[in-house]
Amino acid sequence: LEIPLDFNGLLAQDEALARDWRSHTRAMFVQAFARGFIVTDFLRATHEGRDRAFYLLGYNGPQFETISYN
Repeated sequence: LEIPLDFNGLLAQDEALARDWRSHTRAMFVQAFARGFIVTDFLRATHEGRDRAFYLLGYNGPQFETISYN
């Protein structure tokens, strides 16, 4: 899940966009956590020619759906 690399800079430059990023990020985390994902790492790297930041998620839930034939 990508996040702004310099959130405070974004906040100073464009408060509405910063709030939108925070809201979107929160919604994505809530959905991911509800589905059994967990944060496993944080990565800051050059990707597609620019410095970027990502939370890496891994699945920590059931591997198969349980089906009841009763």
